[in-house]
Amino acid sequence: MRSLTEALDILQADVKVSIGYLLPTLTILMNKMESLRKKPGIIHFKPFISAIISALNDRFGACFNEKDLFLAAIVHPKFKLTWIREADKPNMMEKLNSSFEIFSAAPVTSSFRNVVSEDSDASPRKKKNFFAGLYRSSSTQSTSELDLFLADSTNKKLRHS
Repeated sequence: MRSLTEALDILQADVKVSIGYLLPTLTILMNKMESLRKKPGIIHFKPFISAIISALNDRFGACFNEKDLFLAAIVHPKFKLTWIREADKPNMMEKLNSSFEIFSAAPVTSSFRNVVSEDSDASPRKKKNFFAGLYRSSSTQSTSELDLFLADSTNKKLRHS
C-alpha cells in the first residue's frame, strides 16, 4: 500500500507539482496495484486491492481521455514519453505534433502583447533587455524542437521560484 500513499503524497503536494504529474502518477500507481493484485502470495488482500483499482478507474478514468492532460505530462521534462506504453507512443506523438503546429501557427493577438504583470513597475527598457534572448528566432534544423526535447534523456529538475 506504500504505492498508494506515495501517489497521494505526490498529487497532494502544495509546491513543485503541476497538472503534468496526474496521468504519469496514476499510470504508475495502477501498474503497481495490478502487479500487487497478481502476486500469488497475496490472498486475503486481493478484494481490497481490486476495490482500490476499481475506485481509481471510476474516479480518474475520464482523465485518460483528456488530450490536454496527456500533453501536460508529455511536455513535462520529468516524464516526457517514459510513462506511456510503446503501442500508444506514436498516437501521442501525433497529438503533440498537431498541437505544436496549431500553437506555433497561431498569431499572437494584441491582448497577449499588452498583458500587465505584477512586476510591471520595472522599467520597460530593463524588461526588454532582460527578455531580449527569449524572442530570437532559432535556425530550423532537420530535427524538430519537439523531437530534440523528447530525445533529451537528462532529467533536469525544474526550478520553482
